[in-house]
Amino acid sequence: MKTLWFKARYASPILSGEKRDTIRRRSNRYRVGEIVALTIGPRPSFAIVRIVAIEPAAPESLDPERRRAVNDLLGTEKMLEKIIFEVLGRENGN
Repeated sequence: MKTLWFKARYASPILSGEKRDTIRRRSNRYRVGEIVALTIGPRPSFAIVRIVAIEPAAPESLDPERRRAVNDLLGTEKMLEKIIFEVLGRENGN
């Protein structure tokens, strides 16, 4: 199963349903409908999700706070995508 890595601070918002997407460098790695494990680094997964949409995400379209966070993690990358997901279940990895 493919995985998406997150920082620890995002686990609770994801599990509560508050955070339902992630901004990543554009790739062809993930597909709509695919089931993916969410992890914090190389630890066991904390959730299983289904990808419900993948759409382009121009940095200038993000709110200022999120744009700063994305820039801190990815630099001034221009080819970004928003991966929108739904949590299917919790895992015991955390």
